Parts: sequence; C-alpha cells; structure tokens
Amino acid sequence: MITKTIISYCGRLPTLFAILFIATFCHAEKYNLFGKPGDGYYVETLIGTPPQSFNVLVDTGSTNFAIAAAPFHSVDSYFNQSLSSSFVTQHVDVSVMYTQGYWRGELGNDIIEFPSLEIPGIRTAVAAIQTSHNFFLNGSMWQGILGLAYPMIAKPDDKVVSWLDSFAALNNFNVAFLLELCGSKDGEDTHVGKFVMLHTDDTPQPPVLRSPIIREWFYEILLTKIEVGGESVKLPCHELNTRRTIVDSGTTNLRLPEKVFNSVLELLHKQVAQNLSEEFWTQQKVTCLHEDSDPHHLDLRHFFPNIRLSLMQTEHSYFTLELEPKSYIRRVEGPDHSFCYKFGIQPSDSGSVLGTVVMQGFKVVFNRSDKTVGFMRSLCGPSVSIYGPTEVKEDLTKCAHQPISPVLGALSIVGYVVSVLLGVVAVIVVYFLIKWLWESYLQRPDWSSLSQSNLLSQE
Repeated sequence: MITKTIISYCGRLPTLFAILFIATFCHAEKYNLFGKPGDGYYVETLIGTPPQSFNVLVDTGSTNFAIAAAPFHSVDSYFNQSLSSSFVTQHVDVSVMYTQGYWRGELGNDIIEFPSLEIPGIRTAVAAIQTSHNFFLNGSMWQGILGLAYPMIAKPDDKVVSWLDSFAALNNFNVAFLLELCGSKDGEDTHVGKFVMLHTDDTPQPPVLRSPIIREWFYEILLTKIEVGGESVKLPCHELNTRRTIVDSGTTNLRLPEKVFNSVLELLHKQVAQNLSEEFWTQQKVTCLHEDSDPHHLDLRHFFPNIRLSLMQTEHSYFTLELEPKSYIRRVEGPDHSFCYKFGIQPSDSGSVLGTVVMQGFKVVFNRSDKTVGFMRSLCGPSVSIYGPTEVKEDLTKCAHQPISPVLGALSIVGYVVSVLLGVVAVIVVYFLIKWLWESYLQRPDWSSLSQSNLLSQE
C-alpha cells in the first residue's frame, strides 16, 4: 500500500522538490553513475552518427567535453571521427591542464546523447583527444570527460559551447542538475551514484540547504569554519578560501590550502591515539589491518574524529556538513587483497576543493538558475549529517579570499620612476608647443585687415 502511494505521487508533483522526491523513492534502484573508488564516477554517452558508445567522467571542475580519439595504453576504446557522419572539425587545437595530468586534441562538434538522462541528443563541442599525460587511469573504465562547469574556464576560450550550455540554451537557461554519489559498500571495489538533470526553474525546497555561488567559473562557494572532533581550526575564515573553494566531482579528496591542511593535521595528531606514520598522513603510504582483523566489524569512529565543514548560506548564516571517519579514511585494496586505508585529505596550492570525499552521502544540487549549490542527506553512501542554518552577527562574505598585491621589485620601481619622468617631460614639451602656437598664430595681428585699414585711412 505504501509503495503504491509513493508511486502515485511520483506522477503528480511538478516542483524540483518532486524531482528530488522521485530521485529518492521512485527510482531508488536506478543508478547511472559507476566507477572504482579513487577513479571518479562515469556515465554512459553516445557520440556521433551512427552513435559510438563510451563512458565519460562526470566533472564539475572543468567545462570541456573531451573523448579519446586515438589509441591509449590506459583506454580500451576510442572515438573514430571518420566513422561519424555528423562530426564537424573546427581545425582548432585545444588542451586542458588538470591538478594531475593533461590532454591535447582538436576541437570539433557532434551529436552527444546520454541514454540514462532520457533527453534527446544535442550538438555540442567535442574535443578529440590525440595526446595525454597522466589523464587516463588504468582500469578506470572511462574514455573521456564531461565538464559541467561554466564557460569562463572552457578551453581554448569561453566561446566553446559545452554540453551543459547547449542543454541550457534549449531550456531557457533554467538549468540545475543533481549528483548523488553513493560510494562503495564494504568489500566492493566499485561504486555507484546518480546524475539527474533538473530542467525546471523551481528552486530547491527544504531540506536542501544552499550555499551561494560567489563566482561563476568553477562552482565556487565559501567555507566559514572547519572543526575536527569539535575543535575549530584557529585561522581567519578567509584563509580557508585561499585562492578559492570549489565543489568538484572530478577530484577524489578533500583538498585544503597548505596552512589550513597543517592546522587540520595538527588537530588530528592531537586527537588520534593510533601510532600512524607520517607517510600515512602525507598519502605516501597506506595503513593496513593485521591478517586476523575483521574490517567489517572495525568502527573507524573509535580511532578518528568527525570533521565538520561549515558553508555560507547568507551573509549572516551558515550550515554545516559533518563527515564521519569513513568518509575521509578511504578503504583501498592492499597487497595480497589485505584491507588497507588511505588518508583522504591533502594539501593544495590551488585552493580548497570539496571532492567526492565530501560529496558522498549527500545529494548535491548544482543550480545555475538561482546560483547556488545545495546539499541534503542521501539514502546511500557513508553516514553523514547536515545541520543548520546557524545565524551569526558577523558578515560571512568577508571570508572570501582577497588576493594580496605583489610586492614591487627593484626593476618595477625603476620602471615606474622612468615612466613618471617621461610623463613630466612630455607635459613640459606639450606646454611650450601650445604656448608657441598661441603666440605665433592665435595672438598674431591680422595683417591683411590692417593693410586695408591703412589704405582706407590714406584715402
């Protein structure tokens, strides 16, 4: 009876909340994202005419749609442009650098379709990858990447029309999408999730808590506080957002500016009683259980504290995501199929990045229409919590990173001095030139008129 009631509601509710409801209850068993832990989440795509089938990494930290278009050691198939009657080359070279790795290729366009999204194929820009380095991963099962960020970071420039922007143009630019990353179950070397397009102009309703996008390039939001085991990182909040803070499904770990990472690590050292090597904390080594240990009955909460990340909701309020150790102490397969763990937080020189370590266990709504990233608890994935909103008196927008002006070097100072002197000389020259013109021509008597006057007077 309850099941029938739920199904009957699935066809009635028109709002985005209804779509979230449907994604939770009506199609709870239908996953369209797959992959291996640490290798990202991929979705099936069809490219060209006739369609060629591939898997592409779902990445909110980039914009280009790119696919392997030549044989690679780590890729089991690649897109053959010559077999697609709808592929059009633009004869433009394109390359994209990532935190790790890069690719280069040729820009073109073709028909792209995602069968699981149940939307018609859309003609969009396609980068045909010809060379790469540390981009494709052995055994990852994906052959390309679907960038879902803003045009500003598209390569070679923001005139490249991404798949998401092509979709937005067909839907009056009222676009939002949901990523629900479920992680993997204990003992499994695969993970699953959902990618759902929410093509409506409705805004998310509670229990979705939303953080405003402060700059439309990456999905940049503001961290306001970090707590480890209830103890706050004692740094000004703008330090947490050094350079930027983004939500990035293409990054695995929680990445933090070095100063912030060191503060988090200091609190972990103080609260974790286990004797773990420094190589574990710097991700150079994993830590493994003894052969007689049972990982299924190991409760990491007995050894590691919870971590809380607070995100700005309004100028004077924030909400908090709480991660249990199972989120940031990642299970990996060790030698001889032993059970090992890897630290899922690392330092960053490109700002804070909320990767899949943070996203798993939540439904994350990327809403371009109201310029927010929303969070709510998922029914799958690691155990996480969300609290708030919490009201505060201070202005949380001050947590945004303010770039420091570079210190002028000696050569720069000399350059400025020379420029000023040349400017002064130019002003003096112009002054005397104007004075000469005035005295020579503008104040000079009109000799022709004077001659006429003299002639008249003589008569």
